[in-house]
Amino acid sequence: MDSNISRKDFFKEAFGFFKGHFSGGHKPSVQVEKGYILPPGTVSLSHYLKNCDQCFECISACPHLALQVVREDGHILEGYPVIEPRRQPCYLCEDFPCIAACRTGALQMSLKDKPLGIARIQSQLCLAYQGHFCQACVTNCPLSGKAIRFNNQARPEVIEEYCTGCGVCVFACPTESPAIQVEMKTE
Repeated sequence: MDSNISRKDFFKEAFGFFKGHFSGGHKPSVQVEKGYILPPGTVSLSHYLKNCDQCFECISACPHLALQVVREDGHILEGYPVIEPRRQPCYLCEDFPCIAACRTGALQMSLKDKPLGIARIQSQLCLAYQGHFCQACVTNCPLSGKAIRFNNQARPEVIEEYCTGCGVCVFACPTESPAIQVEMKTE
């Protein structure tokens, strides 16, 4: 028996075990909640759920380990690869290896520039809105000054037309419960 196993085979085998163990083979119908973002190149949530065969090739291909499998019992995305930006954002790689690895069409290279979602500031949680000095989301945004910037009251604001929904702002937010969330585009 060969003791060397590739990273791809390891993830495929490990996730396959957990998928069968936890999913019970059913596809529950629950609303998608904040916190997860679909991988780059998705047409819509329904298209993704229909076409992703949960091979986890996209997870193996992600150099930043941004993709993970949803393990929440009863969640509509249970068993599917997603991005949870609080854990690890998407860095929108130039060559999109996650999309290139997808053989089912669940992820499509022609949609690589489609926003993953839109960042939304939760003003009741945001330090800057509470009168404290904080620049984390603005200074860490890959499109700082364009997708997220300070308004004339020194509070962050998201400019929707430029936001890619990558989640770097969520990852950078220093508050315990992030004061910024990415609303996933479902259709």
